[in-house]
Amino acid sequence: MKYRNVATYSGEGCAAVKSADGSHVTVGEMVVRDGDSGRMAYFVLASDDPFDEHPAEHSYEVRLSGKVKALGKDGPLKVERTGGDAWSFKLRSNECALIETE
Repeated sequence: MKYRNVATYSGEGCAAVKSADGSHVTVGEMVVRDGDSGRMAYFVLASDDPFDEHPAEHSYEVRLSGKVKALGKDGPLKVERTGGDAWSFKLRSNECALIETE
């Protein structure tokens, strides 16, 4: 399995995940096991500072159809619709979130 640190990700069912400031993001597509093929889930990691030397907060945008929710390590994250199928949320360096469509 190969991994790349990128500022933008595009995959099946997901038009894009990108950071507003070009910082690195790691994205994993999750499998929906309940048979509902219309739902999508992604694991998003703010991977810009692996040594915790310069912590920062980053804004990320994901393009998914339908209502989107995000769960972080401390519970639900604030997700705002920025237009059309675009949704934004914030993560601090080295934080992750589970992004799901409802």
